[in-house]
Amino acid sequence: MYCDTPSLLNKQGYVVDGGEGAWFDVYISLDGGSEISDSNGRFEYYQDPVIYELNPALGPQTGNTIVTVNGTGFDQNTTCGTFIRLGLMEITPMNITNETLTFKTPHSPFPGTAAVSFTLNGQQYSKQPAVSDLPKELTFDYYEAPYTTFYYPTKGPSNGANFQRHQGFGFMLGRPHLNDRMWARMVNPEKGTNLTEDIEISSDNLHIDEWTWYMPSVSGASESLIQITLNQQQWHDVTNVDTGKSYAYYAAPHVTSITPAFGHVKTSKDQVIEVGGTGFACYDEDCADLMCRFGNDEESYIYVKATLSNAQLIRCKVPQYTKPDVLNVEVTINGESYTNDNKTYGYFDPFVLDANPKLLSVDGSTAVQVKGLGFVDSGQCKASYDNRTSALTCGGGTCWKNAVFVDKNTLNTTSFPQSDIRYSGSGQDVKWDPMYIDALVWGDQFTQNQVEVFYYEDPQLKSANIAESPANLQSQLLLTVDFKNNDLGRLARLGDPKCRFTAGGKTFVEEAQLVAYPFSQSRDPEKINTIHCKTPKW
Repeated sequence: MYCDTPSLLNKQGYVVDGGEGAWFDVYISLDGGSEISDSNGRFEYYQDPVIYELNPALGPQTGNTIVTVNGTGFDQNTTCGTFIRLGLMEITPMNITNETLTFKTPHSPFPGTAAVSFTLNGQQYSKQPAVSDLPKELTFDYYEAPYTTFYYPTKGPSNGANFQRHQGFGFMLGRPHLNDRMWARMVNPEKGTNLTEDIEISSDNLHIDEWTWYMPSVSGASESLIQITLNQQQWHDVTNVDTGKSYAYYAAPHVTSITPAFGHVKTSKDQVIEVGGTGFACYDEDCADLMCRFGNDEESYIYVKATLSNAQLIRCKVPQYTKPDVLNVEVTINGESYTNDNKTYGYFDPFVLDANPKLLSVDGSTAVQVKGLGFVDSGQCKASYDNRTSALTCGGGTCWKNAVFVDKNTLNTTSFPQSDIRYSGSGQDVKWDPMYIDALVWGDQFTQNQVEVFYYEDPQLKSANIAESPANLQSQLLLTVDFKNNDLGRLARLGDPKCRFTAGGKTFVEEAQLVAYPFSQSRDPEKINTIHCKTPKW
């Protein structure tokens, strides 16, 4: 005998007569209700369970995906026939609480999308929000396991960071209701233990038939297995069909020295550098993958075949280059991943463009920065002070000083005391005459450029228009100055005046101007008599 149960909903669709926990005793009549049997059974009502989400919501056709279902009303008293259903496949849950349940997916003969529903009585399953709208529907997606047909490279340094490309199929499902994601990791092929964390592949690098990534680092040289997953639970091995292996990490090579580390742009003979380091090796008879790379960005890289001497030394021919520059030199032993040790080779043909400052103190305490092109870190950089018409001497010798290499455009040096510099012919003091500052990075030939520097006489402060100022305001300060024998036009053109305020261990420096006071519209530098600046906010 089969009977329909009465509804507890009124005409408006609201629960009446007790709702949760409501029940009826069940009686049977065979004569239309004249005689009714005793009741030995009870029918109880339960609240409809609600499913919020599945995690994961996809898995391979082979099944065995452990799915956690979040929702409410899964564990209610006196229920029986508890099943989860994927499409038409009924599955008995593994564990149930009122808000979660877990189940293992069965094998599916086909890939595709299955609607998910739940029952507490084996008959009436939870309803879907919109049966025809997959993005709003709770679904589980079966997929065919992704497979790889080709990937490169198959070996790389243990410090990782080399680019790897995979080709195959099934790396994305391309179903409109899904947000395709994929993860990759490296594992120990013998122990099955993880060598790296799970790394999600960027959506920009993920396509249905290709994906790319930069290899993660590991602790040392080893054979490793690449694995990928679409649901972060069931992993699929990536192996080379020819070798049966996956990926080999080798000890990362490092560049520790370049000898020589520089050469002239206009060199007429082939120059070879020796690259010292560790971990250099060849993986075929021709050493086809052993290369040196010169350059500072992808658009200007120059690749040169290298020759292996031993694990600590390789040799590379220096490529021709058309201008002074300093280029990074990196090495690859697999043709793909390069070292990142920031060792450089410099093409020098120095040219001085500027000096800062151009006004030198007579006591020789000025630190001068020489700006230009084609400087290299030769360890022999120098700066000279000279005069094109009459040679200068410093203490009876040449007027050059050692310079410190800062970068390919900058050298730092210092000045001489004015009293040390004299004309070699007459022996007279150079006084306030112009001098040329030039540079040398190798050999004995200084540049012959036209950058002038001058000595200046320290001015003397005579008076100020104010003697105090509010601490939180910037007041106009006019300092009357005796500029002595200085060429005022030169000071106005080359000077960089500043006012320095010092007290109580604090120092502030403010920008200043050379002006004529009282103020006028005259631009005659000979009328300059004042330094104008503002007091700092103290």
